[in-house]
Formats: sequence, structure tokens, C-alpha cells
Amino acid sequence: MSAKEPVAQSAFAKWTIRLMAAIGVLGCVAVIAIVVMISGNFRRHEPTAVVQAGATKQVFEIGSVEKVPGTSLMKIAIFATNGQRYGGSASYDSEKGDLRNVLLLDTITGKSRRLLPNNSRRIEAFDFLSEDREDATVCCYYLSVDRADNTLHEEVILGVLATGQQATVLPEVDGFDSVSMPDKDHVALIVRDRQRLSIHFVDLATLKVTATHPIAIN
Repeated sequence: MSAKEPVAQSAFAKWTIRLMAAIGVLGCVAVIAIVVMISGNFRRHEPTAVVQAGATKQVFEIGSVEKVPGTSLMKIAIFATNGQRYGGSASYDSEKGDLRNVLLLDTITGKSRRLLPNNSRRIEAFDFLSEDREDATVCCYYLSVDRADNTLHEEVILGVLATGQQATVLPEVDGFDSVSMPDKDHVALIVRDRQRLSIHFVDLATLKVTATHPIAIN
């Protein structure tokens, strides 16, 4: 046997070990990929909670059901089930952008009410507001909704939980950017309209705009 044979055998052994290790890694990757695919298939086939809307028999999807802080109310989100998904500025549920209505259910009386009269319009933004930033108790809410005339404008609605009052405070704006409560009696809305930025102050007692100020950007 020549001196070259052990060297060749040693090199062969090293390459064999490397090849087996590579096959092992590829096998693990393949197993992981199969598990992920199977898991994905299971998730895709999970049944969706759907309900029919009255006499129209249109089917809508039930989204998040959450307690409204500091109240006896539960918020129930209603989504369209046509498969369309929009990425608006909404804070309700980023995975399901086609929000069509919000129900408020009183867990004491069992009574509920819709914030919109029907589910034909898309809600671009919705959230509750609190009088005190340190206190989570909710006092009111806002919605930014596509206009019924199918234009690119939005309608801004405010509502007060204690009284059940709700009103359109801005019937037509280009876009809705921010909402806050400067004090317990007012809501401040920053919106875009006709390529201009402005802030509107709304009195919660009357749900009417009491002051409007343009916001200069230059």
C-alpha cells in the first residue's frame, strides 16, 4: 500500500462526513417546511364566524368582541366577507380592514345598537376616547366613514356613550388624521380638506363644531 492511499482515504472520509451532514440539514429543513405548510393549511381551513344581516340575508364576519373600558358595554366589530382587504388608518383590526359596522351590546340589559344604520359603507377609522389619559374609562367614540355617494371623501361621526347621542360633525373631508380630547367637554379633530390642513373643536354636549383653525405648513 502506497503512502498516498491513507491520505486519499482520509480525504474521502472527510467529504463523506460533510455530505452526510448536508443531507441531514436539508432533511431538517424539509421537515420544517412540511410542518409549516401543514400548519398554514390548517389555519386557512379554520371556520370563520359569520352571521346573516336581517331580511337581506347578506353574510358578514364577526371580528373582535371586546369590553369597553369603564362601562357595561361590549364592542362587536362587523366585517364584510367579500375577501377584500383595505389598509386604511383604522385602529380597530389591522388584519381585516373592511369594517362595515360596530355593535355596542349592553351586558346588563342585553340591548344592542348599531353605530351605522346599515353595513353598506366602509369604516376607515374607529376608536373610543377617554376623558383622562390616565383613566381608561371611555366617554365617547369616533368614526371616519366612506361617503354614501362613493366619492373619495370621508364623513366624521362622533358619539357620546352616556347619552347615546351621535352626529356627523364633519360631513365631507379629504382625510382624517388625528383625534384627541383637549378637555372633558371637547374633541379636537385634525383633517385634510381641499389640500389644506385644519383643526376642528367639537363640543360634546351639542356635537357641533365650535371652532376651526387652519394649520400652516410653511
